[in-house]
Amino acid sequence: MRAGAAFTEICQQFSHLQRSTRADLHIHSTHSDGQFTPAEIIHHARSAGLFAIAITDHDSISAFAEAQTALATPTPLAPGTTRPRLQLIPGVEITCRFRNREAHLLGYGFDPENPLLRSTLTEMRDQRRVRFQGMIDRLRTLGLRFADPFVESLLANPHASFGRRHLAQHLVDTKQSPTIHLAFHRWLNDRGPAAIEKVQLPIDVGIRTVHAAGGVTSLAHPSEELAPDELAELKSMGLDALEAEYPWPGRGHRAAIREFARRWGFLVSGGSDCHGPQPLNRMIGRSGIIRVEFEQLFASRRAIAPTMSHSG
Repeated sequence: MRAGAAFTEICQQFSHLQRSTRADLHIHSTHSDGQFTPAEIIHHARSAGLFAIAITDHDSISAFAEAQTALATPTPLAPGTTRPRLQLIPGVEITCRFRNREAHLLGYGFDPENPLLRSTLTEMRDQRRVRFQGMIDRLRTLGLRFADPFVESLLANPHASFGRRHLAQHLVDTKQSPTIHLAFHRWLNDRGPAAIEKVQLPIDVGIRTVHAAGGVTSLAHPSEELAPDELAELKSMGLDALEAEYPWPGRGHRAAIREFARRWGFLVSGGSDCHGPQPLNRMIGRSGIIRVEFEQLFASRRAIAPTMSHSG
């Protein structure tokens, strides 16, 4: 074997070893604005050697049951190999409001059948559908095309969670915009001509709802400019953790969030925020927390134990 090839193989083995000690707790599926089905997520998580994942769709937990089925489905193995044990955690990313600005609350390890959680998320998805249809109407007024069959096929799934990314992707697929980024820039950004404000749950209500279902909560991709009084308020509301491991553009952001967590007594969560195969730095398994942090996060609430699924 050439020296260069040997070095590449060593790097690949080291990368896989790192990921085998990692849990990716921030992944989106086709049940919201992700490109991978729950079954594909399970496949990629196994390939990455992760020990645990959570699918955290926006205001939707419907992917969990589908992922459970995929996890329990036998798949062929090469002779002499064993399948790594993978733990599937119920997860969700709830669209919230904190101090008059949008914030995203990650919920983990809750009972997926909890009536309060399910009714809260159903109401939020219903309001998302109204917003989604309203944005389509505005885009049509601007001369953009949205065929009725496309709209009807999307809205036919009562458990799916729709947003601007679906509209941007359709504009790209129908060659009405060259890129998703440009679709947002022209029409779908917060001040764009098709924008309609999201329905946002007060973050303290979101925290209480997840806790009532036996879960733990974490603030998704927090700003490194969080003020002490904001952190104190979130702590007083019962927030359990801050998302410290994330595909930040630099290490300084990660260090700042970890320092916030240490100083204010928060646990830490982390994940890739994967929405699909690109960008590579957000692929499943590229970010996450180590096993001891995972155990600390979920040791904080014993009620979650029955809701976790395993595959080995």
